[in-house]
Amino acid sequence: MRLLPDTHTILWDFLDDPRLGNETKRIIFSRQSSLWISAASVWEIATKVSNGKLDLGQSLAEFLKQASERLELRHLPVRAGHAVALSGMPLHHKD
Repeated sequence: MRLLPDTHTILWDFLDDPRLGNETKRIIFSRQSSLWISAASVWEIATKVSNGKLDLGQSLAEFLKQASERLELRHLPVRAGHAVALSGMPLHHKD
């Protein structure tokens, strides 16, 4: 199963946050799961680090390396077509 976890899921795993439930952990660590991380998530994390809302305790590059190895993340780029498609989606939040 291919999964594109939300940014907070990746952060909660890395930070060992109890809000990441056992069922979610079971799914993301399942051999049947193929996890992807969007370049948009990396951008979101970088923004939170740069504005002081998130302290990773290490560089973003090191975090990304460790998270990618731990979760066996594949990297999904953001292309212009993705941004165009976003313009037609309903606004669910202001992130």
